[in-house]
Amino acid sequence: MKNTYIIILVIVFSLLAPTYSPAEADWAVDILPGALLANFSADEFHVIHDNQKEEVSMLSSIPSIAAGCSIERVSGYIDLKAGAGMVLNAKFNSFMYFASAGIYKEIRPSIMMGPHITVSQFSAPSWWGDADIEFEDTVGYLIGMHLIAGDRISYLLSVDYLSAVFDVDPTSPVKANKEELDISGIAVQFGVRAQF
Repeated sequence: MKNTYIIILVIVFSLLAPTYSPAEADWAVDILPGALLANFSADEFHVIHDNQKEEVSMLSSIPSIAAGCSIERVSGYIDLKAGAGMVLNAKFNSFMYFASAGIYKEIRPSIMMGPHITVSQFSAPSWWGDADIEFEDTVGYLIGMHLIAGDRISYLLSVDYLSAVFDVDPTSPVKANKEELDISGIAVQFGVRAQF
């Protein structure tokens, strides 16, 4: 885990390295209602309640909204944002609060693409099933590529890897087959971006 955070910091600093003097800074807002997370190891965690097996589904929804500044650079922008959202699964949910950094490069007129990284705090996780099981808050990260199509109002598509692992609270009344719930997987997010 320590090596992961070191890699994240290196990527963030490389994204923010000032290769050109910024000419302009705008406000930017990302609204991502169409966001899905595919967790291919979902069936590895389950809870038994009244002889019924409860487990998370493979797909989760992760809608979010973020706002911050977009700093102009040659052929693109550097974005620094903070936001909030939720993880919504058939049996599990959590609030998330995050900070992100990204860099866009114009590849064609009105089309930009580039890498981004997000560090998230997942808070108040809860189980939506009948079993009385509790989880602890956790910190995770998301890293990937995003594509912007448009000008001041544009479409935003992001394909990322999300890492988040929730420990089962030791004082939880109900025990699970594993001591942690891993929801890590591939996230595809779609929405709109406004820059003003």
